[in-house]
Amino acid sequence: MNMHYRKIGEGIKFKRYITRMHTSNTVGEGKYTVNIDAGGTMTDGLILGKGMSLIIKVDSTPHDLTVAMLALLQQAAGLLNYENVTAFLTDVYVIRWSSTVTSNALAEQRGPSLGLLVDAGAEENLYGAGRSPVLDRIIDPNNVIGLTAGDDADQSVPGVARQLLEAGVRRICVSFAGSFTDPGQENRIKQIIHKQYPDHYMGSVPVLLGHEMAQTEDDMTRTHCALINAYVHPALASSLFKA
Repeated sequence: MNMHYRKIGEGIKFKRYITRMHTSNTVGEGKYTVNIDAGGTMTDGLILGKGMSLIIKVDSTPHDLTVAMLALLQQAAGLLNYENVTAFLTDVYVIRWSSTVTSNALAEQRGPSLGLLVDAGAEENLYGAGRSPVLDRIIDPNNVIGLTAGDDADQSVPGVARQLLEAGVRRICVSFAGSFTDPGQENRIKQIIHKQYPDHYMGSVPVLLGHEMAQTEDDMTRTHCALINAYVHPALASSLFKA
């Protein structure tokens, strides 16, 4: 691919370059693709399409990542000679947005209180070798409860769910060994909890199932994926909702 670079401006808050490319737009013919990466200091944008690429940098806005996103789209619309962002978006095929929201939530340990239901005996290792590293980090070990195979779930699960909610848990994960190929027990537990705490009930909480979070037969991986998803979801959903 041959490229010719033309620098068209530089400001205190953003730098922008246009690259004229001798190539055709193969995705969304006649449209742009917008790729945005929100970092801690700068938010970078790469707009591709119509035989050109446009790179834009704006200051990140940690209090609301969508402010920087909108500023970037406004810069793109102006540089590409559109009247406003709305007009520009009519020529956009897809927007891809990535950020450090989830990694920050994990690093700062500011996710919600989680509960986890596993097979009895797996409370410490979560189906792995040795003590799971997520314990005391993203989940309180006291909120990991083992259920014995053969127990009457209709009798035991309501009490377990109530115990977790009274402990302040805001999301419950369910992950049993072998549930990737046979998810019946996980699905049953979810039904019981939702029957006890339906969506319209003030005390209802989301229930995440291991077999739905990761398509793998590895029990430990499914369990950890469910926990991480539940832990980072509020921070990510809040950012996306603003968009």
